[in-house]
Amino acid sequence: MLASNWDAMTWEMYIDDYQVDLDKFDWVESNYPYLGSNLKARDWFIHLIDPSPGKHTFRYSWSSETPIDDGIDVYQPGIYEQVYNFTVTEP
Repeated sequence: MLASNWDAMTWEMYIDDYQVDLDKFDWVESNYPYLGSNLKARDWFIHLIDPSPGKHTFRYSWSSETPIDDGIDVYQPGIYEQVYNFTVTEP
């Protein structure tokens, strides 16, 4: 199920409106237990090194033209987005 879901999804990631080229990063597949089931996930681990002080925005979205069943929920076709605002303080 994970592979077919992954193939159906398109991902985008932005840091301060700069698009991250996710094809340059490897994803990691991991197992995690949830309510007695052993589910799988794929994640990117991207580290920001020496971000400038001030306010920043991290945004990622995924879209699919088919329903996505992640083993917990079924997501209808569409665009799903998460936005995180954070502030880097002076050292």
